Parts: sequence; C-alpha cells; structure tokens
Amino acid sequence: MIRMENVDLSDTRITLQRGQALIEVLQLAEGNRLQIAVGETTTEPTRSGLYRIGIFQNVIEEPSAQSTLRVFGGEAVVRSGLRMADAKRGTAVNLDAGLAVSRFDRKDRDALHAWAARRSFDLFMSDPEARQKQTHWQPAGSGYLENKNFGVEFRAFIRRAMPPPTIRPVVPPAEVGSEATPAQRH
Repeated sequence: MIRMENVDLSDTRITLQRGQALIEVLQLAEGNRLQIAVGETTTEPTRSGLYRIGIFQNVIEEPSAQSTLRVFGGEAVVRSGLRMADAKRGTAVNLDAGLAVSRFDRKDRDALHAWAARRSFDLFMSDPEARQKQTHWQPAGSGYLENKNFGVEFRAFIRRAMPPPTIRPVVPPAEVGSEATPAQRH
C-alpha cells in the first residue's frame, strides 16, 4: 500500500506502507525529483531505470519486516538519517538504519515482475510517440524487442506508419432545378 505525500510532478513523494512496488522510471526531467519513503529511509532514483522496493514480512521465525531496494536498471541514492548509499544496476540495499549494500541476481524474477514487463511492453507498443521517445525497449533482431532492465524479450510486429489520408475539398453537386450561374448562361 502506498500513500502519496506530494503529487507535484517536480517533487513527487510517496510512502510505501506495506507490500512491494516495481517502479519503472522512463525519464526524469531536469530538476524533478521522485522520492520513495520506506520507514526511516528515502530512495531517490537519479536515472531512468527499474526499481523494486519491498517490505517483506517474515512470519516463520519472528514477526518482523525487512525492507529492501533492488535496482534492476538505473541508479538511486538511499538516505537514512545522516547515512547515504548509492545503488546501481544489480545492487540491493537493506532499507534499515545501516543501509547494507549487496549484489543480487537480476534473473531472480516473479509474477509481479513478469506482469510489469508485459504492461511496459504493451504501453510501449500502443503509442507511436512512446516508441520514438522511449529507449528502454530495443530491437533484439528477427522481430524481437528486449528490455534489459526487465530482462525480457517480446516478439513485436511494428508496421510502418500509414501516410495520412489525402483530404480533398468536398464540392457539393449542383442542385436540380437551381438557377444557372452567369457563366453557364448563353
């Protein structure tokens, strides 16, 4: 569950209260900020990429929650009080006061990851303008597109854009019984 703290596009702030979020950042306009708070930490993506933030509940041993940031692509800065950690592709940050940084297997994906990859691809394919602006989906040969942040490939049939239809002025037919124009009189 997330709570929007500030919806201003130049300074968007959200709080992840429980669960997990997979955030795909396509573009950060200069001077704009996106901040995701989890507990006492704040994560700020500094480049376009794919970020997974989750609060994982451990109910087997003792009831506790572990919060983690995983960077599948891009870069982020994580802050907790006076501590700061830089996170890059393939880096995981434990979102507690220590901000322990480690590597993780980017091939370790689940159903949420697969769904988000398909959604990203479908949005990319549905908008010709997005295909011209967005660079996360790249040709992978033989009609496939890949997204290295998601670690997936999808088959794509991109047709050439049809030329716009030719618009001809509509000339109304002469009305039956109408008076002839001076040019038509003999």
